[in-house]
Amino acid sequence: MPGLRLSDPVYLRIKEIVNSPEGREAALGATANGEPALAGVDVLLRKALGPQYTKNDLGTASAGDLVAKLMRELGYQESKTARCPPGCVARTGLTWKPKGG
Repeated sequence: MPGLRLSDPVYLRIKEIVNSPEGREAALGATANGEPALAGVDVLLRKALGPQYTKNDLGTASAGDLVAKLMRELGYQESKTARCPPGCVARTGLTWKPKGG
């Protein structure tokens, strides 16, 4: 199944949430707890999008890509892939560490 188009309303909403102050805070909070940054944002996406946020249309992959871009912009570098906590739509995500850290 093809993924979300960049013009898809669901993709645009995911992008808006990831880049919102709440999205940044959630990603950084999850990172501080040693979880994938996506895990923090996953909660916000489930609340806002409900059943529209799924793995089936690669919504979780789109969210992961957007979170990765955000984390790089915030000065972090990839660490490793880890499982997301129970209850997340996304199964895995990247963990992050400060550049040079």
